Amino acid sequence: MDADTLLYISVRRDGERLRVTYQWVNASDCYLILSEPYEGRLDDIFKVQKAISEAIVGRLASALGKTLDVLQPTGPPPQPEAYQAFLLGLGQSHLAHRGEESIRSSIELFQDAIERDPDLAEAHLNLAEAYTLLPTYLNEVMAQSYRELMLNSARAHLARVAELDGNSNRTYATKAFIHTLNTEWTAAEELFRQAIRAQPNDADLHYWYSQFLARVGYTDRSVEEAKLALDLDDVAPLIKHRVGISYLWSGLTDLAEEQFDIARAAGLAPAVLAKPDLILLNRQKKFEELTRLFSAIQVQRGRSTALITPLIEALKRPDDEQSKRVGAALLQAVEAGELDPQLAWGAAIMLRQPQLVFEITEDLIQNQEISDLMEFLFAEEAAVCRASPLFSDFVKRVQLDLFWDQNGWPEACERIDGVISCH
Repeated sequence: MDADTLLYISVRRDGERLRVTYQWVNASDCYLILSEPYEGRLDDIFKVQKAISEAIVGRLASALGKTLDVLQPTGPPPQPEAYQAFLLGLGQSHLAHRGEESIRSSIELFQDAIERDPDLAEAHLNLAEAYTLLPTYLNEVMAQSYRELMLNSARAHLARVAELDGNSNRTYATKAFIHTLNTEWTAAEELFRQAIRAQPNDADLHYWYSQFLARVGYTDRSVEEAKLALDLDDVAPLIKHRVGISYLWSGLTDLAEEQFDIARAAGLAPAVLAKPDLILLNRQKKFEELTRLFSAIQVQRGRSTALITPLIEALKRPDDEQSKRVGAALLQAVEAGELDPQLAWGAAIMLRQPQLVFEITEDLIQNQEISDLMEFLFAEEAAVCRASPLFSDFVKRVQLDLFWDQNGWPEACERIDGVISCH
């Protein structure tokens, strides 16, 4: 065998039987040097795979006059039924489909795979990721206990991955995302860097890192990471949406709208689009569309739409006295359970009412939901909030200032003589 030798592998299935043949062929004249068949049942596919890999390595070693080791799997081969369930779950959780329904479906499939094969590390790893992602895609506000249950389940499956294959590289990204949700910025940053070094071509990873950078105020870097994710996977609508969000925070409204439209046309779930769309429509002063979207969200959640019309009127003239009365009504609606705190928080930013924003923020911090929203604090709509002394108190509360001291302060903020100043 030399540089002109090619290896061909053919696979044929006849019912539950498999026939796999590998052939060594001389490339210059297509002369068949060697052909060896392997047969087995479909449910023995991993045994057949192992036998063929050992045979190929053995032939290569003989031709080279050296001893070559076969790369052995870290555990026994997975059960075929378990692996099939795992692959189906992987399809459901992919960036191209991601939404609450698809993530819930992937969780069921990964659980099925693990029930069939408890030692399938890939299923544990992807189940941990799904548990971590689910709270960020829910259409309804969740109880804090439910979020913690999801994250604790994710941690348990990550620990199982470590037991099964000992490869910590594969758990960095999910651990980093968990730290992000818990506003543990330094730990998240370190793990994201480790994950990217280990898997530099993972589009999902760069997507998450773009989110993280936006949440800590690194808006320009967030755009670059989103674009890198798009370079690696230019099909996934969720990545196109992420690029649009990054443009939105950077003030590139037209580009943001273009990416949102592409993501929508590609089938991205409406629930994923809703909150960024509210911001975009308000910025564009498309108040009729804004009214319809706000109302649709409230109706979907079984809540009153009575506040929508006065809210839209206040958004048209956020500096009027009426705007303050609407803000007070928003807070009452949140306390009465008639309005999602996250929606009220975003509306308060667009109404330019820092006091109201940070009153609602207390509930979001208590429910561990503030991380999901923080990138909006660095958009142009939030300039009044950033200029408020309440913002510097908030920065200290979530320890962003300590993270910035270590990693560099964003363009929007600085610390002068111990005083945090933002614009």
